[in-house]
Amino acid sequence: RPTCLPVQPQTMRFVPNCVSFRTCFYAVCGWKPSSRYVVSASLSARLRRERKADEKTERFNRMLDVCVAAEDFLGAERIFQRLVKDRSDVPNELSFGLLVAASASVRDLCRAEMWLQRFARAKLDPAIRQHPKVTQSLIAAGARSMVEDEGMPQSAKLRFETLIATSRGSALSDSKLQEVEGAFQDALEESQGLSIVTKHLYQELLGFLARSGQSEQIQARLKEMKLGGFPADQVTYGIIINALASSAFASLASSFFRQAEQEGIALTLPLCNAMLKASGSAGDLQAAEAFLEKIYGASLRPNIISFNNLLGACAVVGSLSEARKVLERMRQAAVAPDGFSYLWMIKAAGRQGGEVAERCLAEAKASGVELGCGMYNAVLRAYLAETPERPEEVKRLFGEMQELQVSPDAMSYLALANAYAMQNDVQQAEDLIFQGRRLGGRGPEFYACLLFAYARKRGSRSIKAEKTFRELVAADIRPTSQMVRYLRMAMDTQQAEKLLADLGLDHLQDAEEK
Repeated sequence: RPTCLPVQPQTMRFVPNCVSFRTCFYAVCGWKPSSRYVVSASLSARLRRERKADEKTERFNRMLDVCVAAEDFLGAERIFQRLVKDRSDVPNELSFGLLVAASASVRDLCRAEMWLQRFARAKLDPAIRQHPKVTQSLIAAGARSMVEDEGMPQSAKLRFETLIATSRGSALSDSKLQEVEGAFQDALEESQGLSIVTKHLYQELLGFLARSGQSEQIQARLKEMKLGGFPADQVTYGIIINALASSAFASLASSFFRQAEQEGIALTLPLCNAMLKASGSAGDLQAAEAFLEKIYGASLRPNIISFNNLLGACAVVGSLSEARKVLERMRQAAVAPDGFSYLWMIKAAGRQGGEVAERCLAEAKASGVELGCGMYNAVLRAYLAETPERPEEVKRLFGEMQELQVSPDAMSYLALANAYAMQNDVQQAEDLIFQGRRLGGRGPEFYACLLFAYARKRGSRSIKAEKTFRELVAADIRPTSQMVRYLRMAMDTQQAEKLLADLGLDHLQDAEEK
């Protein structure tokens, strides 16, 4: 059955390896390896044990936080001692930070310094010293010098860059914007008029503002740069357009590109690539192709980034046929596809189902590119989106990742957790979500997965569903109508309505009913 073969490696001048033959063997025979080893008993037990310990630490930390608010450092020390004596639990960075904050809250700076010295001997400093709770309490107690590491004062420029880095992915509130603006002004004063440093600071701020679509703020800063004698150049506009493209503000990206053209900014490949990215993220395949032609028209040569951005547009619209045409154009231009190229093709194939996406994954394997968890995640999501549900395929593919030593990331564990939730295995789903969060997963989809698991298995899960819903609201995540529906399924309808009223989310209840 030659139609089962994903590619013919010989015609592509690649040598098939064992993975190529095994993949073809599975397709021809219709056999797929068992998924029973996906989450072994030892791994499952370890994840559950660590999750329980983490939940226990969280409870202790809530008690410590109450002591900080009540200015009860003796109570905080007693709770901390209980936490240390409990061998099944380990204090985390927040536990240590709250203990120092409790001492500072009653102006007992000697005791706070004693704890900081202990943490330094335990090699936990300066992480504790720079913890927000500790910083706020020490500054309020008039001990700003204790915030900075001895002999290593943090510059205003470093504080500004740190604030920019830690603000990525979070919602831009008015208070956060004011904090960033204040840090920027401090860094400008510290630069003492050095044009190179000043320009770099402006570019950092412009990228930050662009990620939130702050068009008016960006225009104001561009005018300041022009008055200061260093007008925006190709690099500056590239930073703005790239940030807007990453944040799905494609229309704003187009307006700033036109502004750059009006100001006589020379067309460069990075600038065109940024617009290709913006068009791709907006799913405007026609505009993306036009910008590729503009690259040729400007006597420039498109690179791998240009073609991958065009493939990204194909992925957004879900056109596998167009993605294959782009891959062919890459080969004609002597640009070898890389892992990202195949990742976009797999995402484009995901609209047609998991099996089509997995065949594209097989092509990536046969091509010899390095396999990444992103490729597998795209196929996992394709299987999860199918109707009827296919959780066993998700578990099988996750097992293949382990077999090929492809390290899963947070989204891999999220996909596997959804598969277990579909099979009503709530504890396993909780363990996998815990592991995903440890790897940096903090998005709304992690809360949605837990609510989905609790909705599938009602009863004693109503308390956990309420806790999860409160956590997502506290994390400034706007609940979707789907989350509200899961909440109502997991809890009694009246209890769910009462919870929404308590949280001031009655409008979500009305929208869900409509």
